[in-house]
Amino acid sequence: MAARPVDRAAAGRSRGFRLVVAGARAAARARAGLALDRARAFFPRHFPGERYTAFSCGSWLLDPQLLEYLPDDSNIARFQRRFELEPYEPPEGLDPDVEVLRFAFRSLSTPLDRLPRRTVLQRAIADHLRAGRHWQWRRGHIVY
Repeated sequence: MAARPVDRAAAGRSRGFRLVVAGARAAARARAGLALDRARAFFPRHFPGERYTAFSCGSWLLDPQLLEYLPDDSNIARFQRRFELEPYEPPEGLDPDVEVLRFAFRSLSTPLDRLPRRTVLQRAIADHLRAGRHWQWRRGHIVY
């Protein structure tokens, strides 16, 4: 997923959303886009005076470096393909490496060489960090 210049006119006013860790059922609904479809219907109905033309999100899950490690048909790869990335800007007050470790391992104190390697994502994260590389917090949007 390459960063493309953001067409602000096309993106218009965006509505941010937060990724929530949940069970397999929620993940399946998210893959199907049902959550975004519901949001598209919700905001005009409940906030008729506000017009949104895009959803925006910031997350390490949008880091294109993940695609170096994950299969093209992975849920994360499919999720990334839905977004147009904004040009990279380092986040203020946020360390993406810490956020990735917190999510994938629920630990910030385990040495890299002792992290579990049960999933493709865990192996990708650990290998990337052990190679001296860093994760990025990326922002992107979905125009609707």
